[in-house]
Amino acid sequence: MKRLLCLLLLLSLAVWAAGCGKQPEPVAPSSENAASGEVPAAASSTAPTETQIAPAQPEDLLAWGGKTLSGYGAKWAEREFADISLNTVDEEDADCASCSFAFSDSEKYPGMTVNGSLYLGKDVSVLFDIPEEAELDPLADGFLAEQVKALLPEAKEETRTSGSTVWNVRAFCQEAQTDGYVVYDLIAWSEADGALAYVNATAVLRGAALGDKAAETVSALMQEWFSSLEIR
Repeated sequence: MKRLLCLLLLLSLAVWAAGCGKQPEPVAPSSENAASGEVPAAASSTAPTETQIAPAQPEDLLAWGGKTLSGYGAKWAEREFADISLNTVDEEDADCASCSFAFSDSEKYPGMTVNGSLYLGKDVSVLFDIPEEAELDPLADGFLAEQVKALLPEAKEETRTSGSTVWNVRAFCQEAQTDGYVVYDLIAWSEADGALAYVNATAVLRGAALGDKAAETVSALMQEWFSSLEIR
């Protein structure tokens, strides 16, 4: 019996020795921790599940006549869409500067396309045909407002302010649930010290991927984009 107890004791000691083996070397505290008496905490093995995304910042989109039209551009579009196209024409001594854009193919907004144009220039003669015999100020005499009204008769004209810029806006969202599409149209213009800015944008959402909130989602996205536009 004593011999069996001795064998069990020796076996227990061997297992303990194998488990303890070489002890880890102590980590020397940093000079700051040593001074404060703090013990450094172990590094966390849990990585953050989501990367924090900084808010989009306006970019300079057009420059003409000493004025700049800024707003959400390529960097903002890259966060919302996969296919992005911007084509800017900005020539020195020209009567205007313009930009056409098209965004599409989005995981966040499947089936949505956004396209339109931006204009910053001298007057509305580049945008609309003005009768040669007409002697009028296209802005003061309401010519531009009438042209926009003809393009979007369903929308009411209103004013919106973005920074220091006051815009005249017509926007209209049309939803056809039976056909499965949402169309959001927006036209806006503003004048600042002789420089006219004109915005024309359309968002089309096809399919029922966004469900009952499709129109609300499209409108919110377009209003977010438009609210960034400002003349400086």
